[in-house]
Amino acid sequence: MKVEIYKCFIASPGDTSEERSICDKVFEEINKTLGQQLHFRIESKKWEENARPSFGEDGQAVINEQLLDNYQMFIGIMWNRFGTETKRAQSGTEEEFNLAYDKRIEKDDLEIMMYFNT
Repeated sequence: MKVEIYKCFIASPGDTSEERSICDKVFEEINKTLGQQLHFRIESKKWEENARPSFGEDGQAVINEQLLDNYQMFIGIMWNRFGTETKRAQSGTEEEFNLAYDKRIEKDDLEIMMYFNT
């Protein structure tokens, strides 16, 4: 039986590492339950696990090139920090969101979810 794989890019500044880990735990639980029943799987895409050292205009450009091409879901998580400024945005998280938003407007095949930690 074919299993549909959905990639989820997780964007957030450095003060949300616990929340980023929680996303993987939630995906694992969904995959074991609904995913098995309905034949789908959610896999996360995170810079710290899926990006590799490479050359580019800057570190964020490398992440964008390697990870922001093939995904169906975008989860943004914010807490106290906004992140580190890039050449193209006030933070890497903002840049990643802007690229996801453009993709959503252009193709309408991306689910965007934003969460704010309290």
